[in-house]
This record gives sequence, C-alpha cells and structure tokens, in this order.
Amino acid sequence: ETWVYVSRDDSKNYQLGLGALVAGPQANLSGLRKIGSRFCRDLRSECGETATLACLFGDYIRVVDVFESPQNIRMSNYVGRILQPFASSLGKAIAAFQDEASTQRLLDVYGVYRLTKHTVVDQLAIQSEFAAVREQGYAKDDEETVEGGYCIGAPIYTPENNVIAAISVSSPKFRVTPKLMEKLPIMVKEAAAGITAELKAK
Repeated sequence: ETWVYVSRDDSKNYQLGLGALVAGPQANLSGLRKIGSRFCRDLRSECGETATLACLFGDYIRVVDVFESPQNIRMSNYVGRILQPFASSLGKAIAAFQDEASTQRLLDVYGVYRLTKHTVVDQLAIQSEFAAVREQGYAKDDEETVEGGYCIGAPIYTPENNVIAAISVSSPKFRVTPKLMEKLPIMVKEAAAGITAELKAK
C-alpha cells in the first residue's frame, strides 16, 4: 500500500493525504478506494452533486475520498475529515451497523453535541435512528451537520458482511427537489450495493 502524504484536488488545492492521517493501513483500503472511486464518479455525474467515501478506523470514521460537485454552490468535504457518527449520513450509515459496544465507543470518542438546531443529541433518539437506518438501508443528514445541507449515505459491506465503509451524496438543500429526495436513497443504495458486490467478488 502506498500512502500519499500531500495531494492536490481537481481545483489544484493542496490537502493532506491519508498517509499523514493514518498510523497504519486499514485492511483492503486501497481496494475499497479503487472500486469506490468509480461509483463516486458515477454518482456525481448522475446527480451533479458531491459524492464521498468514508471508512471506519477503529473508534472513529474518516473521509477517504471526495468527488466534488462541479457546481459553484455545493456541499464540500475533504479527505481526512473525522465524521460525526450521530449526525452525518456517512457516520450514521457505518455506526448503525456496528455491535452495541462499538457504536457506543464511536459516540463516546467523538462526543455528542449539537451542531445545528436540527442535530439529534438525545441518546434514545439516536439509537432509534440507527434502528431506522438498519431497516431502510440508508442514512439521512437533513441539516444536522450543516445548515442548508442535505445528504444520503449507505453502508458498504466486506466479504465477511461487516460494515466498514459508506458512500454518500451531498447537496445544498435548496436544490433537493421532492423527486430527487425520492431518487437519492435508491441511487446511493445501488452504488453501495455495487461496491459491496465487487469487494465480495475479489
């Protein structure tokens, strides 16, 4: 595995690479990123919004790839960002599928606090939302991390059926029409299922 310490994005902006952020390589991370990048690009092309891939690293969840929307007003992300397991769609899509002790550790390590007026901070409500995520197969961030932001994330499974990653699409909420709100979960779940299938086929 080759670790990049500094990289440049499509806009020529410098950012820290995973080599500067991770002490040791996550199992199969390179394979996940190689497969996931294709699905992220397809999602971005299909809906014109930012697509992101995140991965579980022990007791925190981190962004590992971002494919920014080409639109001037967009929801951005960055490689290396540690995600809220209780508010971001990627965080919820991963945290909801861990065992009880691991989920609680993710919450304890990050800390649970209000980011916007829409953030859910009650422990019972968070657990109830995790149950809903498991049932419907995707997570939603409706202005919970950023005012005016909307995001759908879905879990990615290893060949051993563990959830170690997730993929998402993020958009300014003013561009999320009722039709797109209906389509996004389907699109993101299909992308996550596609990545899962390729990981299991390796």
